[in-house]
Amino acid sequence: MRSSIIKDCSQEEMVKLFENTIRERGRRMYKEKPCIAREALIGEQAYMKVGMGRTADVVVGEPGMIIRTSALDSEAYFVPSEEFEANWVLQDATSQLFGWKEYQPSATILYQVNRDDVRSLPSEYFRTSFGQLQCVKVGDALTISDCFGVCTEVCLVSKAMFEQYRPTAIPEHGALGLRVLKSLNICLS
Repeated sequence: MRSSIIKDCSQEEMVKLFENTIRERGRRMYKEKPCIAREALIGEQAYMKVGMGRTADVVVGEPGMIIRTSALDSEAYFVPSEEFEANWVLQDATSQLFGWKEYQPSATILYQVNRDDVRSLPSEYFRTSFGQLQCVKVGDALTISDCFGVCTEVCLVSKAMFEQYRPTAIPEHGALGLRVLKSLNICLS
């Protein structure tokens, strides 16, 4: 009889197992579609929504943004200011609707998981930093939250979401580099 208790990998285990693989074998990609975002209000109830269910409820306690993506599941979630600024670039400062502005995601490194990766895991499940249990499957992608060169978290991008990403010709600039290039009117295409 199988146990109903699910063994899962911690974030520390996932970072140890995948940080170097993601950095060395991952591809620099960008999400094809932009998001809209607005400033979060301190004390506001926010959540991460996937499909029809909430996966993490939070009360906003620090400056940040509420993001709504253009994905079919229309996920909406809170992101702290520092993380948002490192990962999103404002598209048009003059265009906004009820406080919502359009942002383009910065490029990120994505590594598509293969059968050997899944087999090497102590468990096919791991916990996110906000406590959600996620299952790693062949075809999914992993990325890292990289704050100034320090890997703080491994994140899962489902196969369906991975299909919204495209390879980028932009070298290792990150969000700050993109803002600098745009301010100098350098064409990025």
